[in-house]
Amino acid sequence: MQVSFLLLPTGYSAFKTSGWEDITMYLDDAVIFGLVTVAMMITFMGGWIAFIVRDHHRNNHHNKKH
Repeated sequence: MQVSFLLLPTGYSAFKTSGWEDITMYLDDAVIFGLVTVAMMITFMGGWIAFIVRDHHRNNHHNKKH
């Protein structure tokens, strides 16, 4: 017994499509989401490192007693 499933579009477009447009739209959204997430992580890590360096630099100057 052979069973086949018909892949229907998920409703992104009003006209009947083969479904590939939905898959590429999903992949485009996933790639954009991933790039934005990586960019936000890099920005956060850069700010965190800059804060640590600045705080370490400030503490060295404030702790010196002349």
